[in-house]
Amino acid sequence: MPLGTRHLCPTCLSSGLTGDKLQELVIGRFLWADTALLLGTVPLVVGIFIWPVLIISGVAAIFCALFGWKKPGSLPGGQRRWAAVIGLVGGLLQVVSWFVVIFLLTNSVAFQRAFR
Repeated sequence: MPLGTRHLCPTCLSSGLTGDKLQELVIGRFLWADTALLLGTVPLVVGIFIWPVLIISGVAAIFCALFGWKKPGSLPGGQRRWAAVIGLVGGLLQVVSWFVVIFLLTNSVAFQRAFR
């Protein structure tokens, strides 16, 4: 049977379905880099409206970028490491922004007057 650029017998084809996946039979993959890109950049753009979500989406973007770093990418597009890097930077910016906000709130004059 022709399969991509190879010819496989039915026995080899059925063993590929049960054991290690044949590259030609993979019809879809979860794209970790694209997910990290979306979670890292979209909340930064609309963060003023959904600011509580920034801490969750930032950690999720960092996780997706790091966890999916060595995972195979899309079949036609490859790994798309640039998307993972941008998602990672966006996620780090989101998490750092929360620490900055907390630092500024705890060191503000009004906060210090309230707890004296």
